[in-house]
Amino acid sequence: MHIDFILDIGCLWSYITWRHLQTAMRSFPRPVEITPFFVPPSSFFPGFSINPADRARLLRGKAEPLLRQSGIDVCFDALPDLPEDVSPPCRLISYAFARQKGNKVLNDVFDAFFISGQNICDTEILTRIADENGLSGVFFRQCQPAVLPRMIYKEPLRALPCLIFDRKTMIFGAQSVACLKNMLSLAFCLREETGIEQI
Repeated sequence: MHIDFILDIGCLWSYITWRHLQTAMRSFPRPVEITPFFVPPSSFFPGFSINPADRARLLRGKAEPLLRQSGIDVCFDALPDLPEDVSPPCRLISYAFARQKGNKVLNDVFDAFFISGQNICDTEILTRIADENGLSGVFFRQCQPAVLPRMIYKEPLRALPCLIFDRKTMIFGAQSVACLKNMLSLAFCLREETGIEQI
């Protein structure tokens, strides 16, 4: 099973969906491969600049009941402003996924921003996350500042986050754990019906 996860690294809904997807996947023994695709925040707000921290605070009233239900404690009042260029954490996450450490690194980056209120574009924060996951030495030697990993610029999607199951079934938004379990179950059933797993 392959899931494309299209997200904005500073998007509260992307964080919630990621946490829910991680919980949902624990119910399935079969492997699920995830590929993250990063959307620049400016693509969703043409002509209107708003920092991810302020966006999260604007959503606070709507998101808090869901966050409580999910056991997520976002530090809304301590979220730092992020620079316009959010590619550094995206590069680290992309690098980690290529080395089978992506799930943990994406958790760490999301948690650093939303739970600990840290600037996830700061080199020291990224170095610590890379160090904790055994990636820093190689990552910071090979990483080219101008290289943007899987960033979607042309005709961007107008809703986030987006999950695409096996490049066939697409859902938008911060889905519940129950919904994601149902989607995973459906996707596995469709694979079996079409004989994909035997190929």
